[in-house]
Amino acid sequence: MLARAGVFSEVDPSILPRRAAAARLGETPCRARSENSRGQRCWQKASGLANLPGAISRLGPSYVKLGQFLATRPDVVGVAVVQQLERLQDRMEPFPRAVAIATIEAAFGESLGRIFVSFGEPVAAASIAQVHRARVEDAEGERDVAVKVLRPGVERLFRRDLGDMYVAARLAERWSGDARA
Repeated sequence: MLARAGVFSEVDPSILPRRAAAARLGETPCRARSENSRGQRCWQKASGLANLPGAISRLGPSYVKLGQFLATRPDVVGVAVVQQLERLQDRMEPFPRAVAIATIEAAFGESLGRIFVSFGEPVAAASIAQVHRARVEDAEGERDVAVKVLRPGVERLFRRDLGDMYVAARLAERWSGDARA
């Protein structure tokens, strides 16, 4: 996904381990797919770093978290990469309110109206969850609360992503002496 998005187009292959450099040279950079006159798909070359946040977002929430961490490390990835990775900070598209309601009702085993006096639209969305304003009533009266709702399927995606990252780390250790240190 990252290679197809052209993310590695500006990486100097001479600094990569031999096998990784060979894979990078075989990448197909793209920005957008289009169809040529015969209906075949072709890929348009694009500036790689500008595509980095979108490509990472499409990979999943674990990769977004990794990108957010790397956004704090210009000493590791460089200032240009950090500037792109910073775009991953709390700017995710919210999922529908109806999905949040279904998630809450399933977790509590009750209808939303029995849990909250009111439940609003999302006010913030991130890679793992989003936040809604709500109002509850208890023995002391009504009060405003913030309700954080996990994105649908996020646990499954994290398990998958962490498995993929483990494989990538093992390959890096095999290919690079620096990764073994």
